Amino acid sequence: MTPEAIKTDLLAKILNLPLQQLQPELVAQARRAAIEDQPALHHHLSPFPEQDRFAYYRSMADVVSFYRSYWQLDFFDLFSELIAVQPTTAHALAMTALELECRGRREEAIMVARRAAELETGLPFISALLGEQLRKTGRRDEARQHCRNLLSQCPILAEPNSTLIACENDEFFGQTNDYYALLATAHRCLRPRTYLEVGVATGKSLALARAETTALGVDPENDLADRLLYHSLENLPHLFCLTSDELFAQQIPDRIFAGKPLDMAFLDGLHTFDQTLMDFINVEKLSHPGSVVFIHDCLPVVPVSAERDRQTNFWIGDVWKLIPCLKATRPALEIITLPVPPSGLAMIRGLDNNSKTLECQFDNLVNQYMGLTLPSNMAQRLELLNVTGTDPVIAISQLPVFAATTEAYMPGIREN
Repeated sequence: MTPEAIKTDLLAKILNLPLQQLQPELVAQARRAAIEDQPALHHHLSPFPEQDRFAYYRSMADVVSFYRSYWQLDFFDLFSELIAVQPTTAHALAMTALELECRGRREEAIMVARRAAELETGLPFISALLGEQLRKTGRRDEARQHCRNLLSQCPILAEPNSTLIACENDEFFGQTNDYYALLATAHRCLRPRTYLEVGVATGKSLALARAETTALGVDPENDLADRLLYHSLENLPHLFCLTSDELFAQQIPDRIFAGKPLDMAFLDGLHTFDQTLMDFINVEKLSHPGSVVFIHDCLPVVPVSAERDRQTNFWIGDVWKLIPCLKATRPALEIITLPVPPSGLAMIRGLDNNSKTLECQFDNLVNQYMGLTLPSNMAQRLELLNVTGTDPVIAISQLPVFAATTEAYMPGIREN
């Protein structure tokens, strides 16, 4: 898409915000509160459409930052539109704080967010923004105290709990680029000719695809096209509103890639071990020996966020179990986990599209590893998950460039 088309699309989404629930976990909590007749919770969590709208506008601020960071586009004038549609002064100040954060003026952002929280004490999701701003500035102790105070007033509010987990992640990972930056590096340096993404969501990682790539994304959400907030300036991906199992069963990648093998994949779908294992099995069938598969959420810092059953707003599931499973079952695979926030990024190479080991043993492997528990000792955890000490950017940039390689497409590399 052109910059003008992207900006027009974002502006339309700002001015014509759909009424779908954008934070379903909060809605479910509110309904439970209503059933249990907890009026105090009703007060803190209402009005829900307003909170959902504010969450949506916050995501728009992230979109502006994304285009500035990865595509060198200045969409800051969209903040004028965002601020203009806010219902109160406090909401407008909160959006102003987000703009200041995007511009790198973090201390000013904190000051404005604090004033917004003071003006609207009855809307805790605005106050939660202050805790997040404190965290992003490195003032984690203040952020923790603010979030704990907020949770004492509204225990089921999701944002403060997410900020508390993020504080733990920040202390572990330090000030380093997140996984989006690494995926951007992979697209820029490796130049994959074919790319598959499982779990598109709002399209942020898919929007990193470059011109030379045939990109394919799959996500079961019915309104996938309407939910996209991010678009590549160079690439128009093929999108399918299916489960990943349905995508592979219908042999859609073969059709989209015109029989060419898969250079690069990113798995960030259901966040469960068994489904990610199945996604890996299906992706490997499309691979060649030089293919690279990235898998998100393979380095949990806070164990409660890595449970199979979701207990937290920030949740990565039990995808991490795939690493010890592959290490034991397929020792020839080259597996490293890159320590990048917020939850690590595994990189797997040395794939074999003729291997049937995982597929034949799938049920037994699921039964064997489903009950695995995350080591509480961090050194043991890092060893279990093959966490590398190599700089992640160097680890990626040293890989062969796909667009400059012809061997991967030679006959006989993969079965038809």
